[in-house]
Order: sequence, then C-alpha cells, then structure tokens
Amino acid sequence: MSGAVLDNEVCHYEIMGHGRPVLFIHDWIGSWRYWMPTMQSVASLNYKAIALDLWGFGDSARNKRTYTLQDQTKLILKFLNHLNLEKVVIVGHGFGAVLALNFAKQNFHRVDRLFLVSCPMSDSCLHEKLFIDTPFELATWSMEKDVDAHLVMEEIHKTDLQAMRVSLQEVKDMDLQNLWKAGQHRSLFLHGIADLAITSPSERRFLILPDHMHGILIEGGGHYPMLEDTSKFSRLLVEFLMLEPDVSPRTLSIKDKWIRRVR
Repeated sequence: MSGAVLDNEVCHYEIMGHGRPVLFIHDWIGSWRYWMPTMQSVASLNYKAIALDLWGFGDSARNKRTYTLQDQTKLILKFLNHLNLEKVVIVGHGFGAVLALNFAKQNFHRVDRLFLVSCPMSDSCLHEKLFIDTPFELATWSMEKDVDAHLVMEEIHKTDLQAMRVSLQEVKDMDLQNLWKAGQHRSLFLHGIADLAITSPSERRFLILPDHMHGILIEGGGHYPMLEDTSKFSRLLVEFLMLEPDVSPRTLSIKDKWIRRVR
C-alpha cells in the first residue's frame, strides 16, 4: 500500500507495471480495488497502471472540506505532480468519468486520451437511489450477481457518506452535457444498457458525438463492465490505448454478440 501526503492529508494509491502511465479513477460506489483485475491486465502489456482513492473513499483521508468536485479535481493534479507524471491516459468510472472530463478541461496538456465508463451524460441519468441509500445498499443493488463482488464490497464500509452525497449533488446540478460536448481529447464512452445506477445514453446521443469521440453500448451490461467480463473490457481498453494519434476511436468495438456498436 502506498500513500502520498498532499496538503497534509494522506492519499492512498497503488501502482502496477512499468511504461506508459494509465490513471484509473473510481466511482461513488467503491474504491481503487475493483480496478485491480484490469490493472493487472494492462500492467502485463508494458503500461504503468495507477489507481488512487479519492478524498473520503477507500484508504484516503476523510476531510469534509475536500469533497467538492473542484477539490477532487485538484487532488488528481497534485497526485500527478507528486508522481512526476506529465501526461496520462485517464480511465474514469461514473464519478471518476466526470472528474476525468473536468480535469481534462482544466489541464488539457496533462491528458492523452479518456476512457469513460458509465459516464453521466445528463442530470436525469442519475438514479434517485444514489441520493438516498447507503454505499453498502448501493453496491448490493448495482452489481450483477456473477461479478467479483468482493472487490467492491470489502472496502465499501470505508466510504464517507458525506463525500458521496456532496459530489453527487454537485454533479446533478452541473451542466453535464456541456462538459462532455466541450471535450477535445480522444474519448471512448462505454455504457451498460442494464446499468441500474446511471442510465445509459441513447444511440442517438452517441451518433452526434464528434469524430474524436465514440460510444459503445453493452447489451445486458451493468454498472461494472470491468468486473462483468474483465477480459473483454481489458482488450477494448488496450486497443484504445494503442490507437495511433491520427486514428479515430470510431474504429473500435467489442467483437461479440452482446454489444451494440453505434454507427
């Protein structure tokens, strides 16, 4: 277990592998740990997989003064500076996807590309249970029965409810459509059609994405595609990481019957 002291508070993180840096940012429901299978896959292919716990989650510090979206965005910048990383690929899930977009908007040259999983694309896509239930109840409700649930459940008790609620309300109140529409980095959006926590966007919304963005809908997929089928998820991520600078992410798809590629 590794920790960085940032603004006199401890931020927990884990690193696997060596090579081009890929930063994983978790959702409201969970911590760095559920990224572990994907990190192991990526790290075996000459990438440095890095995951941190946001303020109020996992083993990072709990301080109610650091729970806003802007504070969590600043955490990412300070964390990258601490590790002397000039530019990274960011893989964000749920809240982590919003943070990835916000960070990329404010720190354009620090981001290579964005892989955005279950990214809220409008305020109406956030299920009302997110604002009411406990982290444990949400984890139990949002996971498919056959996923590696322990990777989420074993640390869910560490979540500060206030950290989750403050950031949820802030995300609900912000202009999410403007945030992703203004994105200038190559981005791949991945959504499970059966996601209970964050309603997947329509095919029409993906069709209007600019050429440097692409969207894939997973038939039957839930809120944790990285755990529902780690091998398929990891292959898609690696294909995205390997895209040449002049190649659009629209060339990517999961080559299986259980996905719907939006053309």
